[in-house]
Amino acid sequence: MINTNEIQHITYEEILQRFIDPEYIDWKKHPFVAFDGVCATNGWSLVYIPEKLPQLQLYDFTYKLKNIFNPEQKTPSLSISLKTLTEKMESFPMVDCYDEVESNCTACDGTGIVESEFYHNGKNHPIESDCPICDGSGMEIIQSTIPNGQKEYDPEHTLRIYGFDFHPKRIMDLIWTAEKLLCHEIGMIQILEPKHAKFILGNVQLIISPIEIYGAKQMIAQEIP
Repeated sequence: MINTNEIQHITYEEILQRFIDPEYIDWKKHPFVAFDGVCATNGWSLVYIPEKLPQLQLYDFTYKLKNIFNPEQKTPSLSISLKTLTEKMESFPMVDCYDEVESNCTACDGTGIVESEFYHNGKNHPIESDCPICDGSGMEIIQSTIPNGQKEYDPEHTLRIYGFDFHPKRIMDLIWTAEKLLCHEIGMIQILEPKHAKFILGNVQLIISPIEIYGAKQMIAQEIP
């Protein structure tokens, strides 16, 4: 029978896996030890769990975070409810998704070969070589003009929380984490140097970098009264 401690550790491991980036070749590829807990980051967000997880064999990268993260800074001055965030994301603008499809290369007309000329001693010398766009395959990947029936969050919109604008995918990460931890009220600390937001979910801390998109349209989730 699994005890409460084991269930909690399983939840923590799921959260850590959510915030790694397996395509990285450096320390962001796996969770790691920092300060008195365990962290994971994908470059946009960083999650900190103040628990020892001995079942995980992890490296200590505290030195990488000393100048940007203080785990003792955990008393929020602002808060937002999980319900408010969820409702905002349910009405967030969506756009059509398009598949990538294979098509004849537009640079070589599908032949895989391009022609050029080399001029020397008053003569033009024709040269044939592999097309540099398709590497000689004659095919290239383009975006289909027909929607595939799926939707994604509009990249021209951000979600504003207390003056900080966030990419919708980062907010979905926040909602997912709060739901995993059964956290209905989320604390927030604004940090200006370097600029980021620290969200407090019980004893778990989640740092998310805000974004600035020129011309982006903001949806207001919560503003300072």
